[in-house]
Amino acid sequence: MTTNLVETVQQAQRRGAAARPRVNGFPYYAEALRVAGITAVETSVATGGSIYHLADGAVAQTSDPIAGSVSAVPDWDEAALIAAIRADQAGQTTFADFLADSWKAGVIRFRVDLTDHTCTYFGAAGHRYVEAFPTVALD
Repeated sequence: MTTNLVETVQQAQRRGAAARPRVNGFPYYAEALRVAGITAVETSVATGGSIYHLADGAVAQTSDPIAGSVSAVPDWDEAALIAAIRADQAGQTTFADFLADSWKAGVIRFRVDLTDHTCTYFGAAGHRYVEAFPTVALD
């Protein structure tokens, strides 16, 4: 069962990457995950790791940490966060750049709800920013 969950996430990631246009591509990537049965993705910005939630379990994916082994969390800067989101939407950054820019804006984690089509960004002191993303259809 666990292997099937991992394969489901990996196949959805590949499909999403292939379907994603450079500009405003995130909704297409998200739709590929949703169609595969993934309901939410939670990402720790400092560690770059993500948890993919499915009806039958969850899959963890690790990445290179942005923060050092001990780092002060930057102050919350909603304007900088929105600028990072817009740069990503415009196709001007990679995902690694987006994580780094989010960290600099004080984001410690974010949750993508693939059912509600929202992404919620969280700061260390209880700050939150929620942004909806459009529903799209995959070919």
